[in-house]
Amino acid sequence: MFWCLDMAVLGINDSHDSGGAIAADGRILGAVNEERFTRRKNEVGFPANSIKYLDKEHGRDIEAVALGWIGGNALVSRIFPGYDMRRRMLWRHELPKPSRLRMHLSNLVYKASQNQNPKAVWKAIGGSISESVTRRRLAGIKKSLSDKRVYMVEHHLAHAASAYYPSGFSKALIITLTGQGTGSAAVYRSETKAA
Repeated sequence: MFWCLDMAVLGINDSHDSGGAIAADGRILGAVNEERFTRRKNEVGFPANSIKYLDKEHGRDIEAVALGWIGGNALVSRIFPGYDMRRRMLWRHELPKPSRLRMHLSNLVYKASQNQNPKAVWKAIGGSISESVTRRRLAGIKKSLSDKRVYMVEHHLAHAASAYYPSGFSKALIITLTGQGTGSAAVYRSETKAA
């Protein structure tokens, strides 16, 4: 099921708490959050500094890139990089409160991005747009990274895998629940065969 266990993969999270990790042969070689470089807690957006650092410190031949897939809001944020950051700054009262009309229009965009129906359409459109945007950003860091295969990994599946694989359990029931109010959750049952 997990193709990444036997190759060198650069994992990217470009949502809240953005950062990157490099894993190879089922082991994490390095991981870092973008906030370490920007000095902004819970940094949002594409983790260019993290990727540069990981490439320099763990200079293996990266075979693939895995991008966490959250859905609508992440898609809007990838197309308009400042969208999610501005929303968070408003929540923290770091920006003056916008007019009612502007707030209403912003909420419409946010709600439309969260109501991902039909899901198959959102996944098809969002996946290809996200991959394209990610390739462009990777090319800006290092040209050879933009040529790698990009895998879209569903957000909850990524959380479930990060809990299951290092756990040591051969069987597990993993439950995930979003903390951002998107209303999504998942339950996974996983089992590995004995070696």
